[in-house]
Amino acid sequence: MEYRAYKLGLMTYQENRYFFGQLNKKGYRTFEPLDDQLPPIRPGRVKSLLQLILDKYIVSVSDLESEFHITPVFLANLFGLDKSFFDRYMQSKKRYFDAAQVIPIRKAD
Repeated sequence: MEYRAYKLGLMTYQENRYFFGQLNKKGYRTFEPLDDQLPPIRPGRVKSLLQLILDKYIVSVSDLESEFHITPVFLANLFGLDKSFFDRYMQSKKRYFDAAQVIPIRKAD
């Protein structure tokens, strides 16, 4: 906000330098006051949108993986979701047949 105010001409060059000097002097570039006391807000709309598109089968988790080349773990970390969020949407590949279902072909005499 300070830089925007400076670019709009609402602050002088000296006020701009003083602000950044105080920012460095107080160590606010790495840790701001109340950072350790206020919990970060987790985004809720992203989770709701993902639930909607996955519940309505608009897109599947495998589609997300193949189209965007990202893993569900990456998405969970990116959007602050639980690690198990995508577990219920993961589809195991259907096996259409296995060796027990194969009927042997008789030899023609």
